[in-house]
Amino acid sequence: MCKTCGCAADTQQLWLQFKKTGRAPDLQALRDGLLSAPGVLQATLDTIDAEFSQLVLDFHPQHTTQQELEQLVAAAGYTPQSVELRQLEHKHGISSFIKRIFRQ
Repeated sequence: MCKTCGCAADTQQLWLQFKKTGRAPDLQALRDGLLSAPGVLQATLDTIDAEFSQLVLDFHPQHTTQQELEQLVAAAGYTPQSVELRQLEHKHGISSFIKRIFRQ
């Protein structure tokens, strides 16, 4: 956590793309399940096009790893078509300042 603003400074993002199958897996249930995993801060589910969906996980690498998250996805019965890990750039802005005020 950033000492200046209290934001998640060392947060990483894991991008997973899933191809829709004939049985149309419930990605919303996967998203909700991953939100309860340790270190997961946010999970966003988007539809890319008629064939692909994308799940983006913001997580703390100190609490969980990319491999652990991928194992949770595999245990739920999903196989991502592509996986990408991104390091988020830490920026201080007015929204961080406002969050800090209301947190006190």
